[in-house]
Amino acid sequence: MTDEVVVAAVDFGATSIRVCRVEIGDGPPRLEVLSSQHYINQGGSECVVYRVSPDAEVSGVQAGPNFFPGYPAGSDPNLRFALFAFAYNIPENSPLKVMARDGAGNEAVAGFWYKLFPKKFRSRPIPLDDGFLQKVVPEVMSHTPSIQDQGELIKTFLEINSKLRKANHDQIAELSRKSAPRFLWDGAFLQLSNSQVESLFADHRTYVYQGKEVDRQDHVGFDLSVTQQYPIEAANDGVILLADYFGIYGNTVLIDHGCGLISLYGHLSSIGVQPGQQVKKKDPVVGEAPPRPEADPTKPVISVIMKRDLGNRRFKPALTAVSSLLLFSASGRFRPSSSQRCFSTARTTFPAFLGTQPPDSFGPSSARILT
Repeated sequence: MTDEVVVAAVDFGATSIRVCRVEIGDGPPRLEVLSSQHYINQGGSECVVYRVSPDAEVSGVQAGPNFFPGYPAGSDPNLRFALFAFAYNIPENSPLKVMARDGAGNEAVAGFWYKLFPKKFRSRPIPLDDGFLQKVVPEVMSHTPSIQDQGELIKTFLEINSKLRKANHDQIAELSRKSAPRFLWDGAFLQLSNSQVESLFADHRTYVYQGKEVDRQDHVGFDLSVTQQYPIEAANDGVILLADYFGIYGNTVLIDHGCGLISLYGHLSSIGVQPGQQVKKKDPVVGEAPPRPEADPTKPVISVIMKRDLGNRRFKPALTAVSSLLLFSASGRFRPSSSQRCFSTARTTFPAFLGTQPPDSFGPSSARILT
């Protein structure tokens, strides 16, 4: 509840009075987990349904270092659901819990039953040569004033591959906070038609230049290969969040599908949409694929990324690529007729995306990006 406190200060005969509003908590918010079974692949995601009392200002799932906010579910204002990811790169014993906090800072915590399926991800070398560096580095620098020439192409590339990558992921985390608090998508997410998966989710990449290891990065998503100038389709309904040249992803489109779920389409030769524009699933509205790079495993024809995914009984991704990010497909098996069907809680195999920055006192202050 909110109360008023009167503060009076006397200094050499002069009195100053100020009235302050103070939040006085009667205790932590009430919190009840409603979904019962949660099956999670490491690097995958799930959905928790819970009920929270009206005094809760923030609620959601804490998955290790990452916090995933909850969203309203249906007409009951106290019924919430949270889509959360179990990151591929956190310990298997990382805690999972639902949390709620009121305006006075009181916190409630509730555990829930889940079964985690550990998974090992592959490692692969990525060879770099001067021809590739001469193509990529000047282009990125021309669009990114924050990247300074390091005197050598390889050193500038490493600046791009690490610092610019992190900056892009931080921007994506910020954009994800603008996600609409309602469902914008409709039914299954679809993989880009006539596409072939070229790189796997969570590949641990070792970059090699002139026979020496120069960098390591993780690839969170799938790369899809299509023919040159192929129209790139929206994986599902949504609203365009970003349509611009975007650092390591080149020409990029981000689509908000609502409830914290966004997809990213990178390395496009052109962009055919504007921020704020509504798009429909499978409409060839996003842009076009660039020319196929020959013998260049570091730059896919198109990358698609999902920020988040939800668990459901029959979800079997056929994926595309990605939240730094890739786009995915549910292979036509996830087709809820209403928002309530999104709350089934069984095994899922889709990769994890990025967690948003946790609220104060919910965990570390830095966001974790999975890419």
